[in-house]
Amino acid sequence: MAISEDINHLEKEIELLNKKYERFFSGAERKEPSDDRSRVESLARRLLGEFIANSGQSFRLGTVTRRLTTYKAHWDRILREMEENGLRKTKKGKVLPGKNRL
Repeated sequence: MAISEDINHLEKEIELLNKKYERFFSGAERKEPSDDRSRVESLARRLLGEFIANSGQSFRLGTVTRRLTTYKAHWDRILREMEENGLRKTKKGKVLPGKNRL
């Protein structure tokens, strides 16, 4: 694959991962998409390790990886709040106080 195709693929994977996390936070999914997250992070690390002569492609890769970093901080913050506040999700996706937090 050419580097521009790899960057396009990474960008699509990041958006798909964001949708999976939103489904998880809304209660539609029971399991955090941590395996997908590891795969996307690995792809980003691999691309960052490659030499890119074209400055436009290098800038675009930097932009895409910064977007991933922003999403990761957002997901981690929500997960931390869920753990600290004892939040739990119902089957309908509502977030309620945990058992010990009423």
